[in-house]
Amino acid sequence: MTRVAHWGTFEVANLGDLLFPLVLEHHLRAADGEVEVQWVGPLGGTAPMGLERAVARALPFEHEGFWQQASTVDAFVLGGGDLVHNAEIVIERAGAPDRIAFAPFATDLGLLAEVRPVAWNGVGVPVDVPDALAPLLRAATASVDLLAVRDEASRSRLEAAGVERPVDVVPDTAVLIDDVVPRQVRAQAIERLRADRRVPGPGEPLVVAHLSFATPAVLEATAAALAAVAHTRPTARFVLVALGETHGDGATLRSLAERVGPSASVVANPSVEEAVAVLAHGDVVVSTSYHAVLLATALGVPAAQFRHAAYRPAKHDALAGVLGRERWLLERPADIATAVDALLDGAGPPDAKRIACMRRGAEAHLRRVAAVVVLGRRPGVDLAERTAAHRHVVARLAARADAESALRADVALLREHHDRAVARATDVEAAYLQAHDLLAAGDGNTSGARPI
Repeated sequence: MTRVAHWGTFEVANLGDLLFPLVLEHHLRAADGEVEVQWVGPLGGTAPMGLERAVARALPFEHEGFWQQASTVDAFVLGGGDLVHNAEIVIERAGAPDRIAFAPFATDLGLLAEVRPVAWNGVGVPVDVPDALAPLLRAATASVDLLAVRDEASRSRLEAAGVERPVDVVPDTAVLIDDVVPRQVRAQAIERLRADRRVPGPGEPLVVAHLSFATPAVLEATAAALAAVAHTRPTARFVLVALGETHGDGATLRSLAERVGPSASVVANPSVEEAVAVLAHGDVVVSTSYHAVLLATALGVPAAQFRHAAYRPAKHDALAGVLGRERWLLERPADIATAVDALLDGAGPPDAKRIACMRRGAEAHLRRVAAVVVLGRRPGVDLAERTAAHRHVVARLAARADAESALRADVALLREHHDRAVARATDVEAAYLQAHDLLAAGDGNTSGARPI
């Protein structure tokens, strides 16, 4: 049994992030049936959207158990998704905000590559690598067995950061969605949604729409565009599917449905199977989501991707280019109505040859990942010894953190004393000036007055 830890499984409801481990697991087992994939994310918990899979927490270098998390696995796989950067984001989890730091995906997993095989699974590098991260990234990639990113821009950013290892560009593995959510499963999911009256029955033109990260102005503009489609096509129906509840999609789409009117319905909190089924069931898909457009196109549904003032990631351009759908990358919500009308009339069908080529590329890449994970554990590595040495490093880091906390507390106390002293001095100065003014007023001549 080969045990693989998949780093980058997110424990929050976001369709694209949850597809990567599913596709990876399917293809690793197809290559070698004796494979067990452990899902690992930044927080730990349970994978949502109907998956109910345990997700372990990725322990950062500062944790004393850092090296021991390699003791139960034979290899690591990173991503896909936009994981190689050092930003932090705040997400909603269990109804409360939580914070995710991304740097450990690139840097800390690179350290674990010293003891176990590691493959990058078509990850994204969404922004230029900052100077502070570049040397850490160069060191972290030195031992990685397979560096694979999902677009040319990501490769260019790694090369600009000084990464000298070969970097492959591979298709996003979500293009293989039909392998993990096949046609029969999608049909069953649609029947359940119809029975629950969450999607309309057959017969009318169906527009599947999705919107994330919307400001009030963007929400109004998107509603106006969909309403314009409803005006020109009175029989059209709109299904608004929440692909990222962690981004607040449910609330956004309910507001959008209220503005569009009775022709719109919302599929909130869908399972992975339901979300994919809805995308595959539409006559047209229009969305701000990278993966909504990729999945729809892979499943033969014409799709338009639109940007707005609050959400314009560079990965949209890369996806439009690889799919040959630059015409259908819309710059603003106001462009939706014209695009949807054209797509419903038969313009812009998916390019089946491109999709077939992407599938072959993704399958070839996953075969290479499968070859990496069976390389075996690095020879001459004593994890117990590393862990023992690491405890001293962690202890020093903890002591330094405690010292910094104490210094910050001292600085805060000094600042408080300083502020009080300034306040007292200000009061004394005000009293001094007031007394001086009174003396001056008493003799009518300030030239001879002396302050007390």
